[in-house]
Amino acid sequence: MNSFAETLLARATAPSATVELPLGDAVRCVLVHGFLSASECAALVEAAQTRGFVSAGPDYPPSYRDNDRIVVDDPILARRLFERLMHCVSQMPGLGAVVKEDDWRMVGVNERLRFCRYRPGTQFRAHQDGVHHHQRTQSRLTFMVYLNDDAFSGGETVFFEGRSAAMSNRDATLRLRPREGSLIVFDHSLWHAGALVDSGQKYVMRSDLMYEPQHPPQVDAPFQPDHNGYIWALASLGDMGFASAGRDATIRLWDHEGKCFGQLDGHTQSVLGLVESAPGELVSHSRDRTIRRWSLATGKSTLVGTSDSAVLSCVRLDCGRLVTGAADGRVTVWNLATGAADRRQAHACWIWAIAPLSHGGFATASEDGTVRLWRPAVRDCAQVIDLGRPLRTLASWIDADGSVILAAGDLDGRVHLLATDPMLEHLDCLAAHDGPVRRVRFEARHALLTCGEDGFVSRWDLPSRQGAVIGAHENFATDVLPTRTGGWISCGYDGRIIMHGAKA
Repeated sequence: MNSFAETLLARATAPSATVELPLGDAVRCVLVHGFLSASECAALVEAAQTRGFVSAGPDYPPSYRDNDRIVVDDPILARRLFERLMHCVSQMPGLGAVVKEDDWRMVGVNERLRFCRYRPGTQFRAHQDGVHHHQRTQSRLTFMVYLNDDAFSGGETVFFEGRSAAMSNRDATLRLRPREGSLIVFDHSLWHAGALVDSGQKYVMRSDLMYEPQHPPQVDAPFQPDHNGYIWALASLGDMGFASAGRDATIRLWDHEGKCFGQLDGHTQSVLGLVESAPGELVSHSRDRTIRRWSLATGKSTLVGTSDSAVLSCVRLDCGRLVTGAADGRVTVWNLATGAADRRQAHACWIWAIAPLSHGGFATASEDGTVRLWRPAVRDCAQVIDLGRPLRTLASWIDADGSVILAAGDLDGRVHLLATDPMLEHLDCLAAHDGPVRRVRFEARHALLTCGEDGFVSRWDLPSRQGAVIGAHENFATDVLPTRTGGWISCGYDGRIIMHGAKA
């Protein structure tokens, strides 16, 4: 597509651009109508179709988005788009006011371009856009061009007042009908969705506006410097402190005061989870489809194994075994001593979480809405409980007598409490969050910690079924751990690790 971009956007000027502020002067959202001509839009759609769209399914669950897309790294096209944008900025003060950032200098359009196709019955549910990092630059604003408008029905861009309205998909502040050739630029923090396409096919080109900070980051505060982007997971390292896993493909090591004492590099995409496999040893799993075993003393890793799809979940079992779950619905039991791998098809789709059971067994929770129990040395599933909604997280508490309590968080913000004695039984349900539950962890038999896409971190007293908010993030809260001094630390999509309660 590079040579195509040279001729497509040879002109720096937009054909006949006009500006609209669809959410008012106080909100950082602007439409530039006529940013691309009809012929340019048609040529981009044709080029994308020639390259071939693929389903986003291997990288995103269908309950979140189910469109087709192409990801293209195209610096030539990005530069042409930025030149045209800067010409529009010079002619349109309203646009300039939106793209200007205090303490940041705008440097370009992200060369990672995403061409998206929405067919009938597909959509992109409510979300905030993630920050893209590249060396010293990071994205601050979403940059999206509508490539057609009359070949489909539905498919509006829907904006919400805040996360509560977005999570419940109600009280939209704006339903914006796509207009061919229009550019929309808006703050990543705005909650929005791509509404269901009823008929036809909708095409968009998505990128970001990249900025360079004008001042060096503060590094003397706890848990600094931040990860570049989302933080997916935390792990306790015992007396050493904590580890965190990021979208920037790094693992950071922190002492109990929040001082960084190391960074582990080796993955090429988001590190989605961490497990302490032994004292001084860590196992990580990633969207890059690998599982790695790290020595914290040397900072070096060895490859445990690979998967045919993104590795989403992992838990340590007994006797040096590890079990991982992947986006294709398969689980793999790894023997860390011998390297042997036992794979089985556990679910039809995404296995979001795994929890250990007594006597070497484990439970899996999936996008298909079921929790499944697996026994050691038996390949067939021992029991299935269908909770009716896609599940996002799972945790277990094992009593001394071998009885188990499971907590499973679902897409609607509920936490299901399940007991095995010896069969799985549904005990109760907590209305925990306004939006999907991203993490559950047992702090004790009677205390459960939860994180949600509403940004809140909560602690639940299980005997009374009462909960209290212990912290909050500016975006999705993704993980939480108790500290040794009676407090907690949590992480989230805002790229922050935060201390709550007693000083860690």
